[in-house]
Amino acid sequence: MIIIDTSDPEIVSKAALLMRRGDIAVFPTDTVYGLGTIATKQNNKNVQKIFKIKKRSFEKPLSVLITLDMICQYIEAPDSVINRLRDIWPASITFIVNWKMSGLKELSPYLNTSGNNTIACRVPAHDILLSIIRNIEAPIVGTSANTSGHEPSINFSEVFNDLSTRGVNLWIDQGILPQRSPSTIIDITSPDDPIILRKGDFKLSNFRS
Repeated sequence: MIIIDTSDPEIVSKAALLMRRGDIAVFPTDTVYGLGTIATKQNNKNVQKIFKIKKRSFEKPLSVLITLDMICQYIEAPDSVINRLRDIWPASITFIVNWKMSGLKELSPYLNTSGNNTIACRVPAHDILLSIIRNIEAPIVGTSANTSGHEPSINFSEVFNDLSTRGVNLWIDQGILPQRSPSTIIDITSPDDPIILRKGDFKLSNFRS
């Protein structure tokens, strides 16, 4: 088990090195502490472990975190929607999107066991986390770091006490995160008819404008 404080000047290179090899990590985000690992097919074993750590049903899809540079590489949508996503992200807004088949072949099938090509993803507004993902050069799983059915936490000590015995290799400690609303979740697989699945601070009108 490795614990790295966000004040460490080498945090990005250290964390990216460990996550690139498939390590499972707890990390701060712009909302709550997250739990994840590199989301590629080659890392299927550890993506599967995320469900076991959270005690989560395999029928519940996992979301992924990406960078702005990955939007065109992975998301299948009209140019107008791609441009809108670039305007909105980074932000605490998760969009359910159609994933390009070429990109889908690179990802673990455990991310979505429904058999369709939809993925929940977002670009987090957290500079350190974005730098780590950019360094890894691949999407990472980005689910909340808590046992399923329990409330997500902004407190590192609470998350550590909950999950420290369940096989998390890397812990990134930012202490207590700022209190923020959970991310908004919007299904835009039909861009002309977006649907809010979880309300947050973001308004649907901001996507349509």
